[in-house]
Amino acid sequence: MSYSYQIIGFNKHSGSVLVKYHYDGDHIATYNVDIPLDESGLFIVGEQLDRHISGMFPLGVLDRMSKLKAGIPNADVIQSLVVQPDKENDK
Repeated sequence: MSYSYQIIGFNKHSGSVLVKYHYDGDHIATYNVDIPLDESGLFIVGEQLDRHISGMFPLGVLDRMSKLKAGIPNADVIQSLVVQPDKENDK
């Protein structure tokens, strides 16, 4: 099992990148990650940037995904709360 990421966007005005994380080839999350500045006031790059982005990997999401995949015994309670929209009331 392995994870990877792709930078799919960059906003130079906010100094952030949009990062799409994958686990075992499946997309699991997309996060906006602020890029730190180095001592010269430049964006970190290369190995520093890779470590920063990798360090932001949502490990808690993996635990949650495992639990959801195994099944949550009271999921039917939440499902019973779902109200289907009434097309008449949507007008």
